[in-house]
Amino acid sequence: MKLSRMLFDALASSESVGIDIGDYNVKVAQVEKAPFKQKAIVSLGIGKINPERTPARIVEAIKEACADAKINTKEARASISIPTTIIRYLIMPSMSEGDLAKALEFEIEKHTPYTLSEMSYQYSVLSSLPNKQIMVLLAIAQKKMIQDRISFIKDAGLEVSSVSIDPLAIIKAFNATVPLGKNKIVIAVLDIGYHQSKLVVFSGDVPYFSRDIPVGGHNFNQAIAEKMGIDFAEAERVKYDPRGQEDEIVKIITPHLHNLIDELSLSFNYCERCLQKTISQLYLIGGEAKVNKLDSFFEENFKLKTSLWNPVLSLRLSQGAGHEKQGGLGHLFAIAIGLGVST
Repeated sequence: MKLSRMLFDALASSESVGIDIGDYNVKVAQVEKAPFKQKAIVSLGIGKINPERTPARIVEAIKEACADAKINTKEARASISIPTTIIRYLIMPSMSEGDLAKALEFEIEKHTPYTLSEMSYQYSVLSSLPNKQIMVLLAIAQKKMIQDRISFIKDAGLEVSSVSIDPLAIIKAFNATVPLGKNKIVIAVLDIGYHQSKLVVFSGDVPYFSRDIPVGGHNFNQAIAEKMGIDFAEAERVKYDPRGQEDEIVKIITPHLHNLIDELSLSFNYCERCLQKTISQLYLIGGEAKVNKLDSFFEENFKLKTSLWNPVLSLRLSQGAGHEKQGGLGHLFAIAIGLGVST
């Protein structure tokens, strides 16, 4: 199975489950088409990986998540994250398809220490630019990384029909659940995870920029535990349920939030200066997005409208699904939903 065949291609089957294998847990989503103007029905499930992140534990977490969602298909769509892929947004001269393919082989060799035979890659021309230039998205992944991801899912009893990348899944979920109509504003989505945060900048279905930032919930927990003299488990609880200590918690994690702000500022400035893309709104997702006052912290620092994005609120939960997946946990499922949405 080659990444190059799967990345940007339309998928024929509407009976697939999206599987998001994260640092902390596995999220799955099976999205069923609905009649015109009705909300699509989604089945959601979670399986915990941490603290024992072994191949066997990942397989069991996939099984647990699928059982939790009560999925009725064996066909799965997966994605790989930025740390295991090289994603480049290249500004290149306009040229023929054949010349572009040859030029990109040179770019691949420049950006990775591996040989072409060890890599799977795909590219897509995103847009035309002034001065007879084009913007090209190039995604490169080691074949071994893809095969490892496929093996986890196969060992859980499923078949993998496609492998995408996290930024494309996030964009797809956003377009499926946030009604912007024809208003093609530039959006930034920040997925704040346990070990790192993912930033994706796009307009409509066109990605312009994505990167990982090495700041996440683990940093928050460590700071809270050290400052308050408590263990990690209690730090995790206090972070989400501060019970009157909201201001103190934000103060403790502020140095890490400023690291995140600094990195976001560099990225936003690059988008505006080099790509002529000014971000209109920031959306937060991921396990750490619901930390108290986090959205207002970003809004105050960037003077940019910031919202917590819960993609599940735009869908109908399948019968028997717990309401916590629509409310308290909905922000975890963007990538899984993006993979699960039929095309």
